[in-house]
Amino acid sequence: MKLVGWWIYGQESMSSSKPLAGPEDLKDWKFRSPPGMETEIFANLGASPVVMDFTEIFTALETGIIDGADASGLANNVGLGLYDLVEHATFPGFHSMPSDHLACRLDKWEGLSDANKRIIDTAMQKLAFQTALTFEVANNEAAAELREKGVTLYDWSDEDRKVFRDAAQAAWADWATRTPETKALVDSHTAFMQQLGLISTE
Repeated sequence: MKLVGWWIYGQESMSSSKPLAGPEDLKDWKFRSPPGMETEIFANLGASPVVMDFTEIFTALETGIIDGADASGLANNVGLGLYDLVEHATFPGFHSMPSDHLACRLDKWEGLSDANKRIIDTAMQKLAFQTALTFEVANNEAAAELREKGVTLYDWSDEDRKVFRDAAQAAWADWATRTPETKALVDSHTAFMQQLGLISTE
């Protein structure tokens, strides 16, 4: 496979019917969570993640099955109508920043002309830049709109973020023991974060 490029659209925000001012508010917080590592991290912090399909979030909030949701970025959450039901959110987000990528078969890539490779590479870079910029603006516009509407946005302190990051790193360490591929991914991610000074090298 050939990795052509990747893009991110920014941090996701959690939406809630209850305050989410810090880790202590996660205790017994019942929320929609995607499957995988995230459910373990939040459960270890005392929350009660419920794995459900994205399309079920609105009804589950409306009926009180869940207290909140990890759905998407703030602007997308506004588009879903979540803040017609709940009045609390984390922003800027800290727990998730999804990425996506474009990859193709290596033999197909190598079969392209140099000109076509440059076209695709340039288009990929443009897509990545415009996606990041578009959602940065959209999420900040949504934040301003929600504050005006009376929704409380919580920007966790560095200390509170460290509590979450420590729990995340514990989960990474556990997942790194499961397969050689997972270990390679965790090692690469950890080394990069250490290079940026985001986590200690000790």
